[in-house]
Amino acid sequence: MNKRALITTAVCAVFLAALVFVLKFISVPNPLITPKADFTRDTRPPGLEISLVGGFTEITDFFKGVSFDEPHDIYIDAYGCIFVADAGADCIYKFDKDGNLMKTIGSFGSGGGKFNYPTAFCFDEKALYVADNMNHRVQILDGKNYSYVGEIPLEENTYKRAEYYTSMTCGGTDELFLSGNFIMGDSCYTYRIDLSPIQLDQARAAKFQRIDGYLRYYGGTLYMVETYELKASQGSYMRVAGKHNLTSYTKGAPGLTYYFEFPLKYMPADFIIEDGLVYVLSMMHQTLDLFTLEGEYKGTLHQAGDISDFCYLEKDDDGAFYISCPMDASVIKLVPNGGG
Repeated sequence: MNKRALITTAVCAVFLAALVFVLKFISVPNPLITPKADFTRDTRPPGLEISLVGGFTEITDFFKGVSFDEPHDIYIDAYGCIFVADAGADCIYKFDKDGNLMKTIGSFGSGGGKFNYPTAFCFDEKALYVADNMNHRVQILDGKNYSYVGEIPLEENTYKRAEYYTSMTCGGTDELFLSGNFIMGDSCYTYRIDLSPIQLDQARAAKFQRIDGYLRYYGGTLYMVETYELKASQGSYMRVAGKHNLTSYTKGAPGLTYYFEFPLKYMPADFIIEDGLVYVLSMMHQTLDLFTLEGEYKGTLHQAGDISDFCYLEKDDDGAFYISCPMDASVIKLVPNGGG
């Protein structure tokens, strides 16, 4: 075979390989690109039979003075003020404990104090940290007046989209944990931050595991829930069946601590751990459920009516839950029956 024939054969082979790759990518949507992934190819039966315990009343008009666009992360401070990141509105709203709008933090843009699709955020004693997705950075604002302090640049994710920095939590006063879809795939990273001389260490200090899920930090331990059970396989865009577990990491420990695996096709989202119990949202069932740390299902506290897309969860001192639903442009409040 002459040189020209070899080149022609090689070119044809590359073209065919590229064509196959594109066809697979189009025909099998990746759940990291489409959070509401198509499960029609997954014929396994759901692993949870819902037992509705109830006990809560759903309020859909608690927040006043704003119409949500695409609300994501929620946080309640020591004074009862409620913060909601609205990725669609490119800002963070601050409400008082009665749901009245107090302040709008940020607006669309790329400069200091400006956001482009903020999804997750957290506070420590000094600062407010915001996952500023389409600006590919974590932005750092003063924790009291919300003025710009600095930023940590982040890499674009595998698909050149940055909308899915899923969850962020602060570990004490010098660490920041962030999960999402980064350039090397689903990951949970930790960043060390020293704000005393305002020096930002941009190097990743650790990578725990491939995870695109939700994070909570309690008493020196980072808890992680893996949301997407159908994932992109290593080296291709084909979806493969996986598992979603509750695990934790403690600094100095030899590895992760495993708690339990969620039921099949459950898709756990944000969660709260309190008194040995796990309150967790299911994106598949649109429920707020209760598990023990050993994985025993204790029942479903609430199942969505007309509202769906349960993603982020917070709880106040009166026992009420707040759930953000990005695709439904709403944040609901679940009040314990008999409560205010």
